Order: sequence, then structure tokens, then C-alpha cells
Amino acid sequence: MFVMAVSHPQPHVESPADHALLGWLLERAWAKLNRSAWWNSLGSEALDPAEYEASAANHELKFAKLEFNIRRAFHDAALAGLLSPRGPPLRVLDLGSGPGWFVWMLQELGHVAQGLEPMSSWTSPMKVRMSEVLGVAPIDHFVRARRQLPAPVGGRRYDVVTSWGTLFDLEAMHTGANADRSEWEICVRHRAEGMTDKRFWDIANWAFFLTDLACNQLVERGHVVLEVQVYDSFGRNARKWAEDAGVRVHRHFYTYIL
Repeated sequence: MFVMAVSHPQPHVESPADHALLGWLLERAWAKLNRSAWWNSLGSEALDPAEYEASAANHELKFAKLEFNIRRAFHDAALAGLLSPRGPPLRVLDLGSGPGWFVWMLQELGHVAQGLEPMSSWTSPMKVRMSEVLGVAPIDHFVRARRQLPAPVGGRRYDVVTSWGTLFDLEAMHTGANADRSEWEICVRHRAEGMTDKRFWDIANWAFFLTDLACNQLVERGHVVLEVQVYDSFGRNARKWAEDAGVRVHRHFYTYIL
């Protein structure tokens, strides 16, 4: 099993072929979303290629922004080695898939992709509606410490498991504290400053999670591409354990707002 822990992935350098592929994906997304009266009712902001303002007024809109989400998913797919049309389609599980832009893109590229997202616990109408418009149906599940993931869909294991900038390793997200954004921000700040915070997973929890992926989710030569927010605070001990266990750790420096 190959695991790449990344934080803030650098932008994929597009070749002419990649540029053409990205343009095709943007056109496909536009054609699909333009058929939705609800999406069109969002107005010009949903077409703005910029990221978004980190304010309460605009926080939800990030789920609906076409070009921002397609470009982000494109860079993620490149990092995971999923852009190349060579070879048979791959089975991919995306943990914390959100509204499903990454899953939708992989399906357009010919892969068999499945998202996993705790939809029933979210109070985000925008996220739920975008998932419906994109036509992706995530498995409704919360990734928790020392709990196995649901069995692979159809009983067939995945070639690749991905997760992009999610915070499932923050236990406060599972105890009702996610409703209090101030506490969430404190946890993330502690992590960024390299402080020990017991609300994040310890080595034993990470070991259980990766063992579950290896034994129950992945094919023999499958791999994981895991983006951990604020990688430095993955922790020296956890990082050493990961490297000793054969995990290859890479760092990247392109920041996008989550």
C-alpha cells in the first residue's frame, strides 16, 4: 500500500493535452449544471473562477462554484495519477467527498468513483443540492477513530482511496463541536502551530485506519492519496511511525481555501 500524505498540493503544471482536457471538463460541467434552474438561480457568483471570501455570507457558495471546484478537482486528480486515459478504468473511493465534484470528474474520465460523506449530519443545503445536481450519491458515513469503513460497494475493492483536506482525524468534529466554528478554528490553529491537541488522532488511531484500508478496502497493489490539513502538525511521532511503516510522505505548497 502506498500512502502519500500531502498538505496544500502544488498546482499541476498543465501540458497542452492537460489544458485541452481541463477545457473539455469545464464544458461538460457547464452543460450539466446549466440544465439546473436552481444552479442558474445562484447568479454570476457561481461562475466566478476566484476562490471565495471566508465569510459566513459566502461560505456555502464554495460548494457551487463551477470553475474553482473543477480546477481544484483537476489538480487533485493529477496528484493522484488519475488523469491519464491509459489503462483500464480504476475503482476509486473518495473520503469526505463533499458535494462530489471530484467524484463527478473521475466518472467523466471513465473511472468508477464513489464518494463517502456524512450527508445526514450536515446542515448544508447547498452541499446536498449540489450533490443532487451533479448526480453523485455518496455513502452516508462519518469516518471515526477505530471504526471500520463500510464494505466496498458491490463487494469489489478499490484501486485507489483518496481524501482531500478533510478533518476526519479531528475528534471534535464528531462530538457536536463542529457546530461551533470557533472551537474548530482553535483546533486547526493548534495544529498549525505544532501544538499537541488530543482532539486529533494519535498513532494508534492512524494505524487502525490505514490497516482497515489495506485489509478491507484496497486491492493488493492499491494505494491511498491522503491530504492532511496542515501537514507539519501530523506530529513528529506520527510522521516517524508512518515513514517506518513504509508510508512515503511528500510535501506540497499550493494553498487553496477549504
